[in-house]
Amino acid sequence: MTPEPVAHRRSKRSAANKASAKLAAVAACEISPEPPSGPADELLREALTTNTTLDLDNWKAWVEIESEPAFFSGLLRDLGVQDVKVAEMFGVSMEDVQLLPQPVLGFVFLCRYATEDPEELETLRPPNDPWFANQTMANGCATVALLNILMNKPTVQLGTDLTAFKSETASLPPLLRGFLLEGNQALRRVHNSYARCMEHLNADLLLANEFDESGGWPDKDPPATNNTTKSTSPRQSSTSNHKKKRKSSTATANSPPSKKAAPRRPRRRRRRAVEDACHYKAFVHVADHVWVLDGLEAKPVSLGPANADSWVRVAVEDIAHRIAVAGDMVNVLAVCESPQLGLRRELCTNIKTLSTVYASIPASSRPELDPNRLYIKPPSISSSIDAVPASKTKSQSCQHEAIDSLDPTLMADFKITPTQIHQTQLDGTTLEKTPDTLQEQIDLVQSLQTQQARIASDYLQVDHEIGLEQELCSGRKRDYGSVVHVWARKLAERGELQSLIG
Repeated sequence: MTPEPVAHRRSKRSAANKASAKLAAVAACEISPEPPSGPADELLREALTTNTTLDLDNWKAWVEIESEPAFFSGLLRDLGVQDVKVAEMFGVSMEDVQLLPQPVLGFVFLCRYATEDPEELETLRPPNDPWFANQTMANGCATVALLNILMNKPTVQLGTDLTAFKSETASLPPLLRGFLLEGNQALRRVHNSYARCMEHLNADLLLANEFDESGGWPDKDPPATNNTTKSTSPRQSSTSNHKKKRKSSTATANSPPSKKAAPRRPRRRRRRAVEDACHYKAFVHVADHVWVLDGLEAKPVSLGPANADSWVRVAVEDIAHRIAVAGDMVNVLAVCESPQLGLRRELCTNIKTLSTVYASIPASSRPELDPNRLYIKPPSISSSIDAVPASKTKSQSCQHEAIDSLDPTLMADFKITPTQIHQTQLDGTTLEKTPDTLQEQIDLVQSLQTQQARIASDYLQVDHEIGLEQELCSGRKRDYGSVVHVWARKLAERGELQSLIG
């Protein structure tokens, strides 16, 4: 599988080739370097300037993001989404799915762009359609695919911005949702923060080339026929003059350029091949159906009915079929619930069960517990684990007692609250095996402590992996182009660049 689209690799190669050519030119004259002059140096200096927050806000387009799961996980965290992980799949079988964090919320499939089967588009759909937004912007298909999955998962905590966006667009059709998504400054800023200034300029250049290749703005007035006379209205005169200027500035090889018009400097145009255009599609389970949510299609496509246990197999089989058709230029990502969420639930259950068993041991025989273990101290246990408080006052008292008896520092490390512990059900499987002797009770307490240590270790391991992802995202957001440029110029001025680059 390919980790990033071909178009993205081409843009990076293009930028690298331009930088190499510039460095070689500077190295060739490093003995007597000349001060920069001319538009080329100004453009290079501008291209290597780090984007500011204001630049990201003023830039209205969307830039292409590398297909890296760590970047997508970081993007979702930056948007305020909690406890969601994006993982890459290196195979499309049920065995590969079992290696993913569970449960799987959806799949994102990257391949060469192709429209859906017209027969599938006409499939009758049940009344409960999924939340779906069209993609109205260029280079935003990854973010659109992720949102088309998460907006259909009510258990996911979306954060302030996405929750407000979902509420505002709840009654809108997909096209208007996509239009509002394109213009949402907060979402666009987060998306574009994963691209550097050179990639922004490449996106601008691509758009400018496509504009030129399309012939510019369409004519507002119909072309005049031989029988119509020239109008002397200001509007038509202005339009006519504009056409003449455009015609003279784009003179062909057979017609000499105007003496008054300065010759246009030819520029290389980066044409994106149709067969290399890549696109993201989302697969998600909503309303007992498996859906393909493609932002470039008019509506969702149903792959058929499926329940919560079978939908993953239906989606994986369809993705495998698409891979067989698309070839090797594909990438499959899974949007999953973060393992930390399940570990928090498991930890809350362990804390409550450990506290209950520990309180059942006579005070004179209670063993000393590990200070790094979380448990509710026996004086508060009877009220803290009361599942059904008799009154509001008693409920508040229980929560205060739990806060007093639990280590707030340890709880903050695992992002759990006394309320979560209070609402957690006891582990019935463990409590069914009621110890008959005091020693069995003590052994059960030790076993629960060991279990909690294992849960804590697994949680901190996942936390470490998230930290590594954050470092990778932070490095992606840093733009060292201007630093490298100044460093290379200083080496050239000292006469040392040529020897370094050979």
